[in-house]
Amino acid sequence: MENKFIAVGDRFPFKYFTDYYKLDYVAAFGGCEHDTDADILTVARLTNAVKENSLKAIYKIELSSGAVAATVAAKTGADVRTLHSMHNVSGEDFKNGVTMVDIMLRNAEALS
Repeated sequence: MENKFIAVGDRFPFKYFTDYYKLDYVAAFGGCEHDTDADILTVARLTNAVKENSLKAIYKIELSSGAVAATVAAKTGADVRTLHSMHNVSGEDFKNGVTMVDIMLRNAEALS
């Protein structure tokens, strides 16, 4: 059976995505909040969710420091992977002509 639960150690601009694909999730911060400093309870909640759901990855969003996800990964052994929200593109991707389809394919790979 496939796991339909994801953990995001970052802001969460993926509500429509998770609703459409019927995914359950836990995130450090709701929506696109500007707050990115997680308290100990947030880190504990994410850590427990990763362990309880036997997740192999915790996600961060593009251009994020990934600090919260890295902390949870260190406590659980999960990999840190990037999910792109389609709100930003790096200078390198822009220079290399990366398209929206390319980014969507990266997301598919990160979620597989």
